[in-house]
Amino acid sequence: MRKFLSVILILFLVACSQKKNNIFDAPVRTDDAFESRTVSGTFVDLGNDKPIWISGIFLCDSIMLLKASAPDFPQQIHAFSLSDNSLQGRYVAKGRGDKELLIPIIKDMFLPGGQSVYIFDLSKRCSYALNLMESVATHSTDLAQLIKLPSGTLDSYPYNGHHLAFIPETEDYVCCVLDKNGHQEKRISLFPGVSGIDFFDRMSSACAVNQDTGHLVMAMCMLPQINILDLETGDKKTVAMSKEYRNWKRIFSEGPESRNIYYTSIAKSENGFMALYSGSTFEEWVKEKDNPHIHIFDWTGNLLYDISVSERLKAIAFDDSKKQLYGVDSNDEIYRYDLPEFMEYK
Repeated sequence: MRKFLSVILILFLVACSQKKNNIFDAPVRTDDAFESRTVSGTFVDLGNDKPIWISGIFLCDSIMLLKASAPDFPQQIHAFSLSDNSLQGRYVAKGRGDKELLIPIIKDMFLPGGQSVYIFDLSKRCSYALNLMESVATHSTDLAQLIKLPSGTLDSYPYNGHHLAFIPETEDYVCCVLDKNGHQEKRISLFPGVSGIDFFDRMSSACAVNQDTGHLVMAMCMLPQINILDLETGDKKTVAMSKEYRNWKRIFSEGPESRNIYYTSIAKSENGFMALYSGSTFEEWVKEKDNPHIHIFDWTGNLLYDISVSERLKAIAFDDSKKQLYGVDSNDEIYRYDLPEFMEYK
């Protein structure tokens, strides 16, 4: 009995120590029970209609959306058919006028089963719904403002008809759950005791929300970890790729040249999520010396596969109906990866 209690005490102390060393203030698990594979990409030819300076990719049913700041087009969102790669229109011009946005960022679908795309505008700090099917049918931008987000909001996602607003504070970085009118219903601490205002760039993450289970996944850019938050209960946990996560204070104090780049993009499926992983130094990442990997997780945070690709991808999106991953490389070329065998979660 004493031996059993001693083991329990040791496990408890280890968990407390990991939590203390974790900027997310949560128990940490390292997971090496995964399979390593290599997958070849298929080039997706968009012809002369392809924009340049692509910064994001998003899939909506049979449509691929590319967020780009192409100098030849005033519109910032470019739609292509997934079936034949044909151009389906260009939408959301840059500006302050009607149906225009300054810094639109595509986040997710708005309302389950709906045809509206949730867009967060960083400059205006508002969320919008782009009715994609109506826009394609009318060859015009069908855009409606949803809510004005709180002052200081740096990111926003839809959550079952509600909104998540990420706000840096003096001693924290918080996630606020807002109702459809923008009123705060819940405030969740993400990084207690750390200045979000001073270090918001170093706490940046590629995020995904599971609308069914209420889990928020945060794949951190400058720390080797995936944070998972239960939006209903507030429970938190972390999956770390290396013990380097413990050195977050040192990492935050160093200049960019001494930091590593870890997760830069995320995509989700019904059963899990995929995150684009680099793990290289900042210099290697800027000079594109290493190709990233695709880490495939289930929604509980189990790392199932480490996929190697030959392309230097910078953003990814997933087609759940065909189990295909799409990626944009550093030259703004599009590639498709068939992943049906990897989507049969263990």
